[in-house]
Amino acid sequence: MPQITIDGKQYEVDAGVNLLEAVLGLGLDLPYFCWHPAMGSVGSCRQCAMLQFQNAEDDRGRLVMACMTPVADDMHLSLSGERAQAFRANLKATMNVTDAIYAAGYGSPSRVYEQSGFLLGMSPASYAKHGQGAAISFDIVSSPIGRLLVATTEVGLCFLAFGDSDAGLQAELTNEFRSAA
Repeated sequence: MPQITIDGKQYEVDAGVNLLEAVLGLGLDLPYFCWHPAMGSVGSCRQCAMLQFQNAEDDRGRLVMACMTPVADDMHLSLSGERAQAFRANLKATMNVTDAIYAAGYGSPSRVYEQSGFLLGMSPASYAKHGQGAAISFDIVSSPIGRLLVATTEVGLCFLAFGDSDAGLQAELTNEFRSAA
């Protein structure tokens, strides 16, 4: 059985499954939307994004979609996503991409820009300016836990929200990206 490390803790997991199945099998919390065990993985919702590191010494990692990544022995992973969350918060607070990158703990701007489609759904500069220059398309659908708004740009997924009313969800999107087209 493969052994993987998640946020510094080692686990033994079943072979032949993807990371999402392994994480859920361990009873850990990892959101997902587009995956179902009977249908396989499509990786389109990006909710199951986690950081995968090359080894225990790697502190940068790269984003992977857990539903699309097969389990392998000696994987080093993180569910916390603290850096990505800190980057988004710092970007909104400072409006300066470089300061936000380093404040969030990234070692270089290239790491952020290569992952900006996964992290933000648009360039960091556009995200910092509340979506300025981004063309956002969205749809609202019913889900088992309420109404779901999914918003995308040509770069990637930029916003997901659950709510009770379509108007409330649209207001949330508009507030987040008030400068978008």
